[in-house]
Amino acid sequence: MEQSLARALAKKIETYAEYLRRKHPLLEMAQHGTFPPEGVATYLVNARYMVSQTPGHMSAAARRSLELGRPDLAAFFLRKRGEELGHDRWADSDLSVLSARFGVVPEDQPSRHIRDMLHSIARVIDLEPSRYLAYTLFVEYLTVLLGPVWTTALSHNCGIPSEGLTVITRHVELDVGHVAEELRELDALLTIENRVHYFDVLYASMRYFELYCDELYENYRSSPVAAE
Repeated sequence: MEQSLARALAKKIETYAEYLRRKHPLLEMAQHGTFPPEGVATYLVNARYMVSQTPGHMSAAARRSLELGRPDLAAFFLRKRGEELGHDRWADSDLSVLSARFGVVPEDQPSRHIRDMLHSIARVIDLEPSRYLAYTLFVEYLTVLLGPVWTTALSHNCGIPSEGLTVITRHVELDVGHVAEELRELDALLTIENRVHYFDVLYASMRYFELYCDELYENYRSSPVAAE
């Protein structure tokens, strides 16, 4: 019996998360306590940008779903949009904590890799909004799988206060339930005959995200903290 599409996508995300956890030097930096507050602030700027774009993408996906005669998909996206509103304020609060504690004020300019990823998602939504589900599953499930590892390393090893990481910890709490619920729903919403396209969206998102992690590592590997 063929594995369900949603479960197959989830398995790829699990493998990718394990690869990042075991192999990516950015995670190693954090676990060794050498990822500096400036790097965390840069990460938070990008997290804020990502979550700030989600409600607009959800609205666009709902509109496009209706145009394509998919009211079920539109209803899903509109419900999700309501769940995602205002999360950028969590990142704003986190950045204020880091500024007060460490005096860091990062450039308010997201990574080009994150911007490229979200631009590609906007094109996906316009072409076939159901494929956007591969991206939303990727972001939420990766947060569930890696968020606790990441925040533990930052707080325990890098001295980042937990109250400065709420955009991650709150999403972990929310997304545990979201992922379980969505895995039950997605197979009814996905267009099975175009199975390969969902994996294309997933793999592209993985590539963009890893390039972003590479960028963070390269930018901060020579910082005074990392050099100690």
